[in-house]
Amino acid sequence: MGDHLGHPAVWVALACLGQNTMSKQEAKLPADLPGLGPDVVAALQVFPTKGTGHHYVPTDPLLYRFFEICYVYGPTIKETVGGILVIDHCALLGGSTSGV
Repeated sequence: MGDHLGHPAVWVALACLGQNTMSKQEAKLPADLPGLGPDVVAALQVFPTKGTGHHYVPTDPLLYRFFEICYVYGPTIKETVGGILVIDHCALLGGSTSGV
């Protein structure tokens, strides 16, 4: 389905799980599958509220590993990337990045 939409399979899965939004044209493809209808087209176009799915420590081994990576390394990655993003944003707006 991702090939038909021009998006990676992960993006399509995120949209189907409510974490991304499809355009009306994109949403029509999954809705054409047997057993699905116009309500699916509407649901796939709803603006997502990302990260609101589960608020518990996952018990699935693979999902737990991702949780653990974010939990252990998340604050460090956030601080590192946050500084880079501020510098890039400043440069994008025409500001100086010297001394940062």
